[in-house]
Amino acid sequence: MSRRWKKAGLYALLAVVMAIVSVAFWSNQLQGRETWDYSQFIQSVEDKTVVKVSISDDRSRALVTSSDGSQVWVDIPPNDPNLINTLVDNNVDIAVLPKSNERFLLKAAGGLSLIGIFLGCVFFFLRALLAES
Repeated sequence: MSRRWKKAGLYALLAVVMAIVSVAFWSNQLQGRETWDYSQFIQSVEDKTVVKVSISDDRSRALVTSSDGSQVWVDIPPNDPNLINTLVDNNVDIAVLPKSNERFLLKAAGGLSLIGIFLGCVFFFLRALLAES
């Protein structure tokens, strides 16, 4: 096989590995706790199986604690004027989660780790290519 095809194959392999690592990293970030649909959340509140709701500071998500102690995330629609009234009417504790930099730090660490992996792969492949010549 010619040297040019070896280089092309190594770079193609590098691109595939980087794509797989990126997809695996970002899909793991999106996982975590179980999530509920908003309708399932409201139904559980009305069934009195929700004990506490901790709403994010921007009112986009809520961490819901059910009566069995399990916690789930719910995405809250932006313009639901009845949410607080529904929670109060069903004696659910309401809290506001503090603003967190956790997501920013996680994204920054993920980006830096991907750059590190990429640079490590490039260094390894270039070293291997230079050793052949």
